[in-house]
Amino acid sequence: MKEQIKNKKKFGSGFTLVEALVAVSIILVGVTAAFGTAQLGLSSTSAVRNRITAMFLAQEALEGVKNIKDSNLQKISLNNSGINWLEGISIAGAAPCGSECGYDVITDSLSSCSDIGGCKIYLDDNFYRQMADGVTETGFVRQISVEEIVTGFEARVTVVVSRSSGNFPPFTVVSLLHNWF
Repeated sequence: MKEQIKNKKKFGSGFTLVEALVAVSIILVGVTAAFGTAQLGLSSTSAVRNRITAMFLAQEALEGVKNIKDSNLQKISLNNSGINWLEGISIAGAAPCGSECGYDVITDSLSSCSDIGGCKIYLDDNFYRQMADGVTETGFVRQISVEEIVTGFEARVTVVVSRSSGNFPPFTVVSLLHNWF
């Protein structure tokens, strides 16, 4: 009888097929959750990058308008010329589409919506520009509107940057300009 017990194999030390399938299922659920979280993180990063880019594009346009105004005031102070303090800045409603579009850092000027076809922003040699010749379209759209609140003394600048595609709320910056003369 002792001999019969010795010949019997013990099966209690391994995993059954059901236990192995349950373990693999648990691992797959964990890996899938990790990949889902990584994908959500990447899409959030893209949304934040677009928001930061929109903020800088709006700030650039606002600084450009301020630069043009300050240049005008400097010319007025130096030679008491008869130029308007908002020379080179169209007041809202004066341009064909009711607002300006872009500020070009190189030319230090604003351009009309009709001049550049819809206020689109392009990437040209690592610079964001409002031109369309042989450059990459970014999907950003920028509109600049200037409204003179107190004639000769105060104006409101509104810059709206949006994206032509995707779920991207417009980024708006509003600032006041003052004629300090």
